Amino acid sequence: MSDTPYVYLRSESNLYTVGFYEPDGKWQPESDHRSPEDAAARVHFLNGGTECGQHDRDAKILAEAQEGMLLHLKAAFHCLRSYEFGNSATEPAKDVADRIKHVLAQNGVVVQG
Repeated sequence: MSDTPYVYLRSESNLYTVGFYEPDGKWQPESDHRSPEDAAARVHFLNGGTECGQHDRDAKILAEAQEGMLLHLKAAFHCLRSYEFGNSATEPAKDVADRIKHVLAQNGVVVQG
């Protein structure tokens, strides 16, 4: 690997080559791609970035998990608040606990009960 950053250039009419320039100016090709987007993704990765699109996928997964957790947290809040005002039914608490347990299990957290 080079100390200089990777770049891409259009090497033919429909071919983009990723590589780097040595300090003396000599071009060192690394890979060829059919689109500038693919070449740019490779450059990004070689220069220390994440795999193309991985950040977007991770962000989407986290956003979906957060949304689910917030919905269940809101349900738990309302369930607990209802007991403050005299609710003695146990079914709402069981339902909320079961939904939270399911979300936790989806995220690798095991709880007893």
